[in-house]
Amino acid sequence: MNLRGFQPCDIRGIYGSSLDDEISPALTFRVGRVLSRMVPRDAAIVVSGDGRASTPALLSALVDGLNRACCNLGVGVPTPVASVARHRLGAHTSAVVTASHNPPAYNGIKLQVGPAPITPDQLAAIRDAVAGMHSMFHEPTGPGSGLRADTSPRHAGRLQGNPDIRSGMGSACVNGEAIWQAYAGIIRDSFEPVNRVPIRVDCMHGCYAGIAPGLLESMGYRVNAIHNECRGDFGGLVPDPSDDRNLVALQDGLCAGGFAFGAALDGDGDRVRLVDETGQPVDNGTILVLLARYLLDRGVAHPGQYVVYDQKTRLAVIREIRETGLIPVMEKSGHSFIRARMLATGAVLGGEKSGHFFWGAGTPYPVPAGDCGLFALAAVGDLLARAGGRLSELAATVPASPYYTGDIRGLRYAGDRVGLLERVGARLRAAGYPVAMEDGVRVETEDAFVQIRASVTESDGLTVALDSGTRQLLRRLCDDLAGALRDDADDLAGIIQERVDRVLKAGEGRVCVGFGVV
Repeated sequence: MNLRGFQPCDIRGIYGSSLDDEISPALTFRVGRVLSRMVPRDAAIVVSGDGRASTPALLSALVDGLNRACCNLGVGVPTPVASVARHRLGAHTSAVVTASHNPPAYNGIKLQVGPAPITPDQLAAIRDAVAGMHSMFHEPTGPGSGLRADTSPRHAGRLQGNPDIRSGMGSACVNGEAIWQAYAGIIRDSFEPVNRVPIRVDCMHGCYAGIAPGLLESMGYRVNAIHNECRGDFGGLVPDPSDDRNLVALQDGLCAGGFAFGAALDGDGDRVRLVDETGQPVDNGTILVLLARYLLDRGVAHPGQYVVYDQKTRLAVIREIRETGLIPVMEKSGHSFIRARMLATGAVLGGEKSGHFFWGAGTPYPVPAGDCGLFALAAVGDLLARAGGRLSELAATVPASPYYTGDIRGLRYAGDRVGLLERVGARLRAAGYPVAMEDGVRVETEDAFVQIRASVTESDGLTVALDSGTRQLLRRLCDDLAGALRDDADDLAGIIQERVDRVLKAGEGRVCVGFGVV
């Protein structure tokens, strides 16, 4: 069985019906069977799935593998809603079939087993158990894997669930619609109503399509929603708002429409990207600073509390967080890593370059260190209402980073990524740089950093980010990194150098956000 879909934070890969595919019904069946053995018999399990075309088959196979009562919320359920259901029900385990922001051909499973975010060691143990099954269970191969097709009500519609499956907590029956209504109430109660502020929202044909605009309208917004139908193929879109190229539809007409701001929600609803009233994308690091100030202004956060940021965050953002009196703490990139560090430190806020915003101790968010793109959107709306200013004006109060590359993605390496990074680290160390190897290769000085690491969501992907206080230092760091890559991955070295050339050409006073220099 192909096990390349097992990543450090979740299981994810290209979907197919055979054992050779990274994600298949047979694989999810075995994952379900392993989980069933790991979870105490009297403990509750929550399962759900996003709106991808392959999700019903995978969710059905997962439930078949579990072969026990569980709270099945159904398909088309935003991941944050499933997370709230797990927390509210006191469930031991949750399994969400989703590939988040990845293209339609992908799918996967996000897991939490026990009270803490899943760890790489836990995922490795599940992988090893799946690998060891072989013929322990009858699993036919061929189209659809031969697993029973599920036509029960739990796959009949979005946010419906199966009311006959009890939660394991008392006698109450729980379905997706009930959980959504409870969660919508939490969001409404967390923020003051606004006075008919117009906003433009791109639901990207993901899980929040068809439900988020109505909630926002009930909070007082006038919503112009696009791509507002949950579709299995995302209508040909890639539901990844961190890529500036995917924001064009949101930006079109935003200025002419007089909108206060725009927002794009990713495929499973846990990430968001903001666009200001002029149509310019706002760097997620800038949003993290604005949210930190907002929580302080509301009296929710207090000086001396922690804010967790991912290692690709630009240096100006870290300095601004420190200026607020909050304490910035760096963590490895990855949803589970950020959440675990927040829980360990009691952090009030967390942010990841990709658009995850996490809410911690003292905030109104119902899940400790939980994240939700829609909740972050509402928080920014509340921030603007309280500040009485425009998003572009507030964003301008956070210093730009003219020599920051942003997150360079789309870097593919078919070989051994671990071995490649070890060789790159050794070459940079030999060149006299201080090298840290906790997550890939990191070189950091007082006014610059370089980070190259394996992607936690793409089995053959690498990501790179560079930031520097001067153009000369950025050029030198880039050239030395490219030199360390040249013998193994000359094409990747060329892509990195091309990005740095674009940043340097953009000139002083401009900031690179997402995938583009603006």
